[in-house]
Amino acid sequence: MNRMNNISLSFFKGLLFVGMAYILIKVIDHYEVLFNGINGMLATIWPFLLAFVLAYAFNPIIVFLEKKFKCQRTVSIAMTYIGLLLFCYLGASFLFPVIYQSSKDLVSQIPGFASEIQIWLTNWTSQFKQIDVSDLAAIQDQILRIIPKLTDVLTNFLTSVIGATYHALMGTSNVLLAFIISIYVLLEKEKFSSITRKLVSIICRPKLATHVFHMAYLFHSNIGKYLIGKSIDSLFVGICAVVGLSLMGAKYALLLGVIFGITNMIPFIGPIFGTLIAVGINFFYSPFVALMILVFLLIVQQVETLIIDPKVVGQKMGLNPFLTLLAVTIGGKFMGIIGMILGVPIMGVIKLYFTQFIDQEYEKLYLSPQKQKEESLEEAV
Repeated sequence: MNRMNNISLSFFKGLLFVGMAYILIKVIDHYEVLFNGINGMLATIWPFLLAFVLAYAFNPIIVFLEKKFKCQRTVSIAMTYIGLLLFCYLGASFLFPVIYQSSKDLVSQIPGFASEIQIWLTNWTSQFKQIDVSDLAAIQDQILRIIPKLTDVLTNFLTSVIGATYHALMGTSNVLLAFIISIYVLLEKEKFSSITRKLVSIICRPKLATHVFHMAYLFHSNIGKYLIGKSIDSLFVGICAVVGLSLMGAKYALLLGVIFGITNMIPFIGPIFGTLIAVGINFFYSPFVALMILVFLLIVQQVETLIIDPKVVGQKMGLNPFLTLLAVTIGGKFMGIIGMILGVPIMGVIKLYFTQFIDQEYEKLYLSPQKQKEESLEEAV
């Protein structure tokens, strides 16, 4: 009887395996349908996902108002969202039209800048008659090959900024829905947090749930606080850049100031890239103004690094330049500008986990036996 039951159980297991394999093959053959379904589901729940992101981003401001000024939560949420709506209204009414028009004008001017550089290189190389022409021509060809690539990078960057802003404005209905949902999330954030913890504890085993909670804490303390602080820091730096460039009479002051503030979010290479863009573009109009911009932005970077960044951002990732460049490069390869911004804090969490793992394993292998040996010797004495 037991043997018949075992045979039946084996048969049903084999039948289940064949059925699962058949379904998997069908899914692979019709992967477009699966991806379309996933995209449709993401489009449906997108306002809810954005709502949780907004609630997470605005929560520090609301907590600050509640603790510092003893405001009720409803009052804190109302003050935060009214201030945000005023900021969005001013941006959409005054800033966006100027930025959009300046971006279109600048994109149309980029091919002309590239032609001027090529003409300047040709005239410059013609002055060195005593140098071997073949060697000089090879160097010139290498430089001329780089110019179109730099032109494409700058054009794609400006186009992506315009496109992202345009799509954000066109998706106003989803954004408004996300704002409304985020208000309810903030009003009952303790309930959402409690339900999430209970759900994770039910789905995961106790040991795995502990690791999940620990990882969530690390991401919050390393990534969340870092990005919020870095955003405030970059906003301040961008405003300083816009005001300074405008006072110096720089071309495209508002656009270049915004670009400098955005690129400041990218650690290590972002401020350098933003400075080169501002200086390089204004060099074609006035070399003296370009030199003033270079000195001014270098001063802004030093003030930001030494004074503003430690006080506003505070949370440091503890990464050396090698890991910082590695994180920015890998993040940019897979996710573009967003990947460059998120690469450093994510690398910081990975480094923290890896360091903890190394320390724990080393303690298990070497320090623990040594402690046990010392304790046994003390007991013997």
